[in-house]
Amino acid sequence: MVIVNSKRELREDSLKKRYIYKLSSNVVVLVFGVVMQSMIPRALGPQAYGSFSFLTTCFSRVVSILDMGTSQCFFIKLSKRQEEAGLVSFYMYFVGAVLAATILIVFALSITGVYEIILPGQYLVFIYLATGWGFLNWIVRTVLNNMADAYGVTVLSEVTKIGVGALGVVIIFSLFITKRLDLFTYFSYQYLTLILLGVAFIWIIKHNGHVFRSANSLSWSKAKCYLKEFYDYSHPLFVSSLVITFVVLIDRWMLQIFAGSVQQGYFGLAFRISALCLLFTAALTSLLTREYSLAFKNKDIKKMRIQFRRYVPLFYSITAFFSCYIALQADKVIYIIGGNKYAGAFAAVMVMAFFPICQTYGQLNGALILATDRTKLYRNIGVLFGLIGVPVTYFFIAPEDKMGMNAGAAGLALKTIILAAIGINVRLYYNVRYLRLSFLPFIGHQIINLICLLVLSWISMYIADALGLFRCNIIVSFIVGGLMYSMMTLLLVYSIPMTFGLNRKDIDRIKKSAHKYICETYRK
Repeated sequence: MVIVNSKRELREDSLKKRYIYKLSSNVVVLVFGVVMQSMIPRALGPQAYGSFSFLTTCFSRVVSILDMGTSQCFFIKLSKRQEEAGLVSFYMYFVGAVLAATILIVFALSITGVYEIILPGQYLVFIYLATGWGFLNWIVRTVLNNMADAYGVTVLSEVTKIGVGALGVVIIFSLFITKRLDLFTYFSYQYLTLILLGVAFIWIIKHNGHVFRSANSLSWSKAKCYLKEFYDYSHPLFVSSLVITFVVLIDRWMLQIFAGSVQQGYFGLAFRISALCLLFTAALTSLLTREYSLAFKNKDIKKMRIQFRRYVPLFYSITAFFSCYIALQADKVIYIIGGNKYAGAFAAVMVMAFFPICQTYGQLNGALILATDRTKLYRNIGVLFGLIGVPVTYFFIAPEDKMGMNAGAAGLALKTIILAAIGINVRLYYNVRYLRLSFLPFIGHQIINLICLLVLSWISMYIADALGLFRCNIIVSFIVGGLMYSMMTLLLVYSIPMTFGLNRKDIDRIKKSAHKYICETYRK
């Protein structure tokens, strides 16, 4: 029994170490991202920034359709069978097929002139650039990044991200101060950083003894077996991806038609700001998916239950900590990142700040569903809420004379939050049933945690503004308010650990670890 527990502790330490590496990288990349996002929207302006957001969203979704859910299948299978060269060879052929299909699609759009209807008000050169970006972004940030995670080469891949991120900051800053940062140069920057990151990932994977193609590793009989395996796993995901992609494209198309590129810019800014709050969840999701996959392979439901109960409430709380503060400080965040030109994005940013909370539950619950091969359930939930979303989007965005609310970017943000909040709790319900856990404690935790953090965020904002910091300097007011909010939140966690999904033993362990670290640092 002691031996078993030791092995479990070793595996948990491995997960924690890999998470720390990913988290550290994400923190650095987040800082880089904030610095760049304070320059990019300002330089491009709402209209050009809206065009970039609109086009890249469209073509990333097109590639997502062509992916057909196979990238998730590839990650799950490779995590379990890391030495199987034939699996990698098979998927590389599929990547080539996706590239060919992407080229054919954009060629058909351009020669028929259909792009003028589907992508109104967009120049053909930027459509071409967005097409290439969609494929490159998928192959680098999805396929190659997932391969690195599946092979466990976390440290080098995260160091690479930091290096490329640092180079990106230098490039963007140089373009910004020389006033050469426009839509074309921004696309060029995206291409350069993606290509560098992709080449680095390939080198890391090969340097660690893994191959992309191997002689005699893929016969026709093997290829047919892989086709069946991928089809069985991925065809429900393909249907889900198809519907969700259709819905996202319709959403952005309606926003473009009814509200224009400026509102696209507002929504794009709101979406980018909200993505910053996903820092901690993004670092965990792929690692936790891998752990779920291995536990499912070994039929270890108990381990999945422990990990789900430990990580889901905790990371919901961490994400909510950032989201609640961003939501109540939306006007300051907009000024810091976008400047006065984006003042009209206030409502969209405030509403979308809550989206990462939904995404946290969505990603961590989705990871369990996918790792346990319940792809049909994943499809059914995605399709249902996707189809419901189309008329809801129309109602929020359409002009008043067409039976709509004419709410623009804020309307699309509101629709996104409402349906996401309902959808993620449906996933949660099926997961807790699968793991034989109680549903109500998870719901109660969501509500209590959100209320507590909103109250603390409002108090910190009120104190900072009452001190007159807002009139002196917006950035100072934002930082001081954030420090007060952080201290009050730490006091809340210490006093009532359950608000963050913790218990008193967890707090005691954290105290001991902190004390040990301080003592070791003092001795050095």
